[in-house]
Amino acid sequence: MSQTQPKKHPNVAIYLRNSSKKQPESVDVQRAFMDNMIRVAGFDPAECVEYIDRDTSAKQKPAFTDRAQGKCLMADIEAGKIDFLFGFKIDRFFRRVEQGSAWMNLMSSKYPHVKVQTSDCNTALNTAAGRRMWFLTLFMAEDENEVRSERTDAGNQFKRENCEKTSHAVFGWSEYDTGEMNLT
Repeated sequence: MSQTQPKKHPNVAIYLRNSSKKQPESVDVQRAFMDNMIRVAGFDPAECVEYIDRDTSAKQKPAFTDRAQGKCLMADIEAGKIDFLFGFKIDRFFRRVEQGSAWMNLMSSKYPHVKVQTSDCNTALNTAAGRRMWFLTLFMAEDENEVRSERTDAGNQFKRENCEKTSHAVFGWSEYDTGEMNLT
């Protein structure tokens, strides 16, 4: 019976999230991108504790406590087990200003000892510059999400008005190997 060795950096957390099964590689891409950032901070990424929320939309599950691994991460932070938290980008944590700012306020008031660093913001949450950077980045993440959704809705509306196929599973349409769409 083999025992797993304890991590050398059990107080260092890495949070990763991908939105859907269509992006399975994104967690690996995030991890690879973050390796150097974590090494520069003086830690071996393989010896840190990972929290990975796979196939989890931040739009559908906006708060950490809505996500399985996010909930575990917050429990470990509350238990005093985490001193450093690394994430790929702020939009992997949150896509909404409301949830992100509530979390940021919680972290800076209850857990100011936890250092949070992402590739797009490495300024401390409990400073004016850190709060400003987080708010601006959260605003951009939310705006990007909303604009993308509006564009998709507009494109689908245009297709519906022109009786074009808008998804892979639309009743009444079949698609053949030739790529031609035929109304059945």
